Amino acid sequence: MIKRNGTTLIEVMLSTMAGSLIMVLAIKLVHQSFQLSSQTTARTNHSHSLNRLARQFRNDIHHASSIQVVSDVAMSAESSNGTRTIYRFADGRVEREQTDNDNVVGHEQYPLIADTKVRFSKQSNPERGLLRVENQSGFANSVARLNLNVSAVAGRWDEKNEIKKRATKQP
Repeated sequence: MIKRNGTTLIEVMLSTMAGSLIMVLAIKLVHQSFQLSSQTTARTNHSHSLNRLARQFRNDIHHASSIQVVSDVAMSAESSNGTRTIYRFADGRVEREQTDNDNVVGHEQYPLIADTKVRFSKQSNPERGLLRVENQSGFANSVARLNLNVSAVAGRWDEKNEIKKRATKQP
C-alpha cells in the first residue's frame, strides 16, 4: 500500500469555496458597518444643526419687536434697533441672514438630512414665532416624525431688560 501525502481536488475546492464564502460575508459586514457609520454621522450632524437652529431662533425671536411670516418656509423678525433676521428653508437646509440697515452682517446655514420639512408660523396673542421640523424615517408609508418644535415670544428679552432698567431707576 502506497501512502500519499497531499490533498485531493475535491478537498481543495471545498476549502476554497468555504474561504470565499467567509470573505464575501466579511466584506458585506464591513460595507454595512460603513453605511451605518455614515447614517449615524448624518443623524448626529442633523441633531447638532437642530440644536443650534433652535437656540438661535429663540434668541432672534425674543429680541424681535415684530415677526412676519413670508411663507410657510420663510420668516422675518425685526428688532427695535433696526436689525432684521430672515429665516428660509431651501435645498435641505435652513438659512439665516441678518441685516442691519440693508447691510448683511451675518449669514448662517443649518444643514438637515434628506426628506426634512420645515414650517414657520406665527401666533398673534402674544406675538409668538413657531418653528416646526419633521422628517420621514426613510421607510415606505412611514409617518413624518417631529424632530423639533420651537415656540418663542417676540420682544421677551426687551421686556425683561426694560423691567430691570425701571427697577434700578426707582429710589
